[in-house]
Amino acid sequence: MDSDLPMVTVLLWHADAVVLFDWLMTTDLNTVPITHPAQKQALMDLLTRLESDVDADIAS
Repeated sequence: MDSDLPMVTVLLWHADAVVLFDWLMTTDLNTVPITHPAQKQALMDLLTRLESDVDADIAS
C-alpha cells in the first residue's frame, strides 16, 4: 500500500474484528456483488490488515 495515501482509523470491538476477519477469510470475493475493482481491493486490504491485528490479539 502506498504510504503517501491518506489513512483512516476505524475502531472495532475485538469480537467484531474477529467476525469480520472470519467472514472475509471464508467468503469467495468473486461472488460478492461489486461494481468496481477498487471495492474488491479494499476488502482484500482490510483482510490483510485484520489478519495481522486479529492474529496478534489472539496470540496474546
